[in-house]
Amino acid sequence: MNLRLPQSVRFYALLLVIAGCSESGPQLMPVTGRVMLDGQPVPMAEVQFQPEDNGSPSYAVADNDGRYELGYKRGVKGAMVGWHTIRIESATIVEGPNGKITNRPQIVPPRYNDSSELRREVRSDEDNVFDFELTSNAE
Repeated sequence: MNLRLPQSVRFYALLLVIAGCSESGPQLMPVTGRVMLDGQPVPMAEVQFQPEDNGSPSYAVADNDGRYELGYKRGVKGAMVGWHTIRIESATIVEGPNGKITNRPQIVPPRYNDSSELRREVRSDEDNVFDFELTSNAE
């Protein structure tokens, strides 16, 4: 059976396909920075930017020098424009030089992760470089 659709139906179907392929979604901006604790880099720090309007979060794992670059989803870098609550944790499961998995205690205080006090605004009109100088004391 050979079904031929009217040209107008084919035209609207094509428009729907094209519209479905367009890149829509939240406005994203690149975000980079460095995580330090008591003046020392936090290697493998896990950084999360959670939009305060309940959008999808962005994540990064810092390098050994504490530097990070946020990713929104696989293959897409950046974070949503707007205000975010930031959560930072140190890597608690690490692989040693001999390939052995080791558990380390969390060195980043809860006020920077579970009970985060950190907020930043990702803006579309400026560079979004956020360095975090964390302290382990209670002050």
